[in-house]
Amino acid sequence: MVHMADDNPVNGAGPDDKHPGGRPLTFETPAELQRAIDRYFKDCDPHWVYKTDWVQARSKNGELLRDEHGQHYYERLRVRRLTDQQPYTLSGLARALGVDRKTIKNYGKREQFFPTVEAARARCEEYAESQLFGPFARGAAFNLNNNYDGWRDRQELTGKNGEDLGKGWADMLALASKVAEAGGENADGDGRTDTPAS
Repeated sequence: MVHMADDNPVNGAGPDDKHPGGRPLTFETPAELQRAIDRYFKDCDPHWVYKTDWVQARSKNGELLRDEHGQHYYERLRVRRLTDQQPYTLSGLARALGVDRKTIKNYGKREQFFPTVEAARARCEEYAESQLFGPFARGAAFNLNNNYDGWRDRQELTGKNGEDLGKGWADMLALASKVAEAGGENADGDGRTDTPAS
């Protein structure tokens, strides 16, 4: 039997190893993570960008310039445009940070990164909630239900005259559980479990 010492570099646990058994952190400090998060939100927000477009050349009088064959002259023009607001999403944040969503969640479990990650998650959640009042409400509701705690679609079904259906299902499940514990055999002894009809 071969015994490997704890400080053996082969098993990944060196005496000076800051991250034994794992990969080094992409962001070493909360400030470094915060700068990357701020860059993501800034890129999502409307901002001015400069693009080069080809436009038809015009004279000083505003007439289109043409060559001797009637073809338009074009000139390069640098144009400033305001971008559209991009949605804040956890997947987009993860992509911008160069990690996956699970890694963001893991950063949130570390005490020093918790406030930074929670603030970013809250900002994404707030954006999704604001979309509930617009044309993309269904997508926003889906996002909130699946990515944030405390958001759930709830539908309560009632029977005839408003009676609670939940109790009937609970009774049926309890009966099925008792039958299963008793060996799952019915009176005929064929091994099938008869479930009462509702």
